Amino acid sequence: MSSSNHQVFRPQTARPNARLPQWGSLALVVVAVGVIALESVSFVSDWSTSWQRQLLELAMVLMLPLFALAPVAAATSLAALVFAQAVMLSQGGYLLFAAATVGLVVYACPRWCLWAHVAVITAAGVIANAQTGTLTTTGPFALAFIALVSALIGVGARRAYFRSAELAETASRVESERVRAVAAERERITSELHDILAHDVTLIAMHARVMETMDDPVVSRESLAVIKSSATRSLADIRRLLNTVRTDEHADEQPLGADVSAALHTAQVELESIGARVSSRAEGVETLPPAVASTLVRVVREATTNIVRHAGPAPTVTMSIASQGSTVTAVLTNSIGAVDDALDRSTHLGLDRLSARIETLGGELAATAEEGLWRLRVVIPLF
Repeated sequence: MSSSNHQVFRPQTARPNARLPQWGSLALVVVAVGVIALESVSFVSDWSTSWQRQLLELAMVLMLPLFALAPVAAATSLAALVFAQAVMLSQGGYLLFAAATVGLVVYACPRWCLWAHVAVITAAGVIANAQTGTLTTTGPFALAFIALVSALIGVGARRAYFRSAELAETASRVESERVRAVAAERERITSELHDILAHDVTLIAMHARVMETMDDPVVSRESLAVIKSSATRSLADIRRLLNTVRTDEHADEQPLGADVSAALHTAQVELESIGARVSSRAEGVETLPPAVASTLVRVVREATTNIVRHAGPAPTVTMSIASQGSTVTAVLTNSIGAVDDALDRSTHLGLDRLSARIETLGGELAATAEEGLWRLRVVIPLF
């Protein structure tokens, strides 16, 4: 057997039996009703047929619609009725009917039921022929031919059923994967927008507030410079994201870079520009893996954004990132003071996304408030 045929048959052994489509069930009902009508007319016109045999024939016909609901029960009952017809020395028409229904058994029943059905029909034919000579010389060949044609039709229909089911399952799986991919892409873009734009927009809002409340020309010029640089950076990042979506390309996995020392220096400059007293240190961060380094850059940026929004005026900030042995630890603390309600609204979205990112690296993030200090601690293993 070729590999392609093997692939076609493999789902058939792993899945339940084929089920008749709605139109197939309706067709069986129509056929059954038609045969019953003909049998009834024949019985009325010819009273020589015993009512017992007539009842058995009608019962056999009624088995056709049953294949749509309980195919194994239908095949078993049909075989039993055929055997009963043979024992009662009926004419051989029931054997033709049974041979023609082999395709239904092939289509809807398991293999053991098919072999049992064929065995019972064969035994019934042998018994009937031995007792009354029902079958002519060519009778067995005619029955075998009818059964073979019916079986081939059943095999073809069964293959088509499972092929259709396989295609439907594949289409469903592809659609599910597409939906997941779209959701993942949206999540990635949302996360990147937050990581990059929230920081710059927060700085812009903070320095705009400074310019409103202070008349010092020097401070105003510094704040204006920060606003301009933050706005320019935000526009560049928005263009990059839009280009990524438009060209269907993946954005840089490290849009904020992977230079931890530079990130600490930038954070210190930005915090000092709003009056914060900052101390920072970095040890052993030059040789960190890119994924770890870029995550730490995000930690610094998120912490800086939160300090600007929530720490209040002139906070005291310490930032320490050190690589020791098999782990790298980042500890960032800041004093907590009164802040503007407009800036202090928080959804914890940044920390939640950051925590999930750190967990993928096998690390952990802890954020706590104690004794007037906000403390963010991150530990990431180095493999």
